[in-house]
Parts: sequence; C-alpha cells; structure tokens
Amino acid sequence: MKKLLLFMTLIVMAVSAKAQQRGDMSVGTSVGYGFGNKSMYWGIDYNYSITDAFRIAPSFTYQFKNHGRSAAMIDADAQYLIPLTEMVGFYPLAGLSL
Repeated sequence: MKKLLLFMTLIVMAVSAKAQQRGDMSVGTSVGYGFGNKSMYWGIDYNYSITDAFRIAPSFTYQFKNHGRSAAMIDADAQYLIPLTEMVGFYPLAGLSL
C-alpha cells in the first residue's frame, strides 16, 4: 500500500505544470496516507501567477475518517519563483493553514 501511494505521488509530481507567466493558472490534486490517523487523504490545489515570479496557491485537503476521526485543512500560500534552468525552478513559500 505504501509503495502504491508513493508511486501515485511521484506520477502526480511528474506531470504537474509550472505556471510562470502573469495570469497563468493551474489546478492539481494530491493523494496520500496520514500515518497519525492511519487513513487516506485527498486534496485539490490552485495556482495563480500574479506576476512572472510571484503566485498565490490556495488548497484544500481532506483526511478520510478512521477510528472516528477525520480532518480538513485549508491553506493559503504565497510562492516566489526562482528559475534555476529553463525546466527547473525553486520557490520559497509562506502561508497560513486552518
């Protein structure tokens, strides 16, 4: 099960798009496993480029119920894109979570 989740996460990361021009938008999903609650989680995220180097990235994650507990998380992140090569970049981020 852990190997399957790792494989699925790597596939999602490999096909994700990088928005780097003003006005670009992207939507993505995530899936994983929470070891503390021993249950699966699913999330959706949105990226919007305010400028070529700055974007906002809100997201929502839901951890499915197990042992009577579930969780939901709402994030609001700001990311500053630093290109390293034409295909690779680095972005520090700051954000809030509920």
